Amino acid sequence: ANAAGLPVFWGHGTADPMIPFQRGVEGRRALREAGAIVTTGDYPIGHGIDQRELADAADWLESLRAVPEPAR
Repeated sequence: ANAAGLPVFWGHGTADPMIPFQRGVEGRRALREAGAIVTTGDYPIGHGIDQRELADAADWLESLRAVPEPAR
C-alpha cells in the first residue's frame, strides 16, 4: 500500500539460497517506489544474519532515535 516516509532497514546476503539477491533488489525498489526511506546493507553471507549486519541494523535503529517523529 502506501509506505510514504516509512523507515526500513533491508539487509540481504549476496549468497542467499532462499531469497535470491535479485529478488531483494526488486523488493527494495518496490518499497522505495511506495515512498519508504530504505537503508540497505549487502553482506557476503547466505540466508541469515551476521555480526556486520547486526551492527549496521543497530546503528540504523540508533539513528532513528535522533529523528523527531513527523506530525500526522
